[in-house]
Amino acid sequence: MTSRFARLPAVVALVLVLGACSSNAGATPSTSAASAAAPASAASEAPSTSTATGASPAAAGDACALLAVADVQAALGVSGLTAKPLNAGSDFTACNYTTADGTPVASTTYTPDGAALFDSVKAAQGAVQIPGVADGAVLINPTIYVKKGNALFAIQLASTENLSADKLQQIATAIANAAAAHL
Repeated sequence: MTSRFARLPAVVALVLVLGACSSNAGATPSTSAASAAAPASAASEAPSTSTATGASPAAAGDACALLAVADVQAALGVSGLTAKPLNAGSDFTACNYTTADGTPVASTTYTPDGAALFDSVKAAQGAVQIPGVADGAVLINPTIYVKKGNALFAIQLASTENLSADKLQQIATAIANAAAAHL
């Protein structure tokens, strides 16, 4: 149990580290699992980019393919986004979504073996349940976690400081449903 579970907080920490690099000074994570430190070199940019509007079941396991650019654009009300896969670990993948000028909008991670971490995250202080999504989904501002089977998908929004609680819940629900459809 320790070898599998010990690596899982690094996946969440990676999402938080990537988001912190996205100049989200106003948001702070409120989960103890997210406080684990991931090495800065755990994920670096991969050479390819994508503006794909859909994801195929064959792409399952690719953090960029699990959440289509079109779904992020629709949920956030922006256009012209690009998804860029990041080199990640052997047990997770990662992706950054940016505007045409390179401004970070969101970062995602996917791990096929993250059910235990999700159980910890959903019990964390400040976790808001997103009902009716996959096998469970929660929002711990600014991160949305989606569990389906044993898989865990997380997306951290670069900025939520100007969003009402209702708007944030709408965005979280839309993104969680979109990601769950491809898990």
